[in-house]
Amino acid sequence: MPTYLENASMGQHPRGPNYGVFDFANLFSKAMNDQSLDQLSPEANGEFLARFEHKVSDHMPIWFRLPLP
Repeated sequence: MPTYLENASMGQHPRGPNYGVFDFANLFSKAMNDQSLDQLSPEANGEFLARFEHKVSDHMPIWFRLPLP
C-alpha cells in the first residue's frame, strides 16, 4: 500500500493502483490554517494537534476504487 505521500499519483494510470490514505490532520490544518502541518512551527503544530487528539481518530483510513468492467 502506498502512503498518503503518494496520493497525488494514484489513479493517474489506467492499469495502475487507485487507492491511498486520507491524512485528516493535514486536511484539517490546510482548512483551518491555510498551511499543512509541516509548514507550521513545532509549537503551532503541537498546539493544533492537541486541539483534536481526543476528538478525531488518529487512524488514517484507506480508500480504494475498483474499475467497472
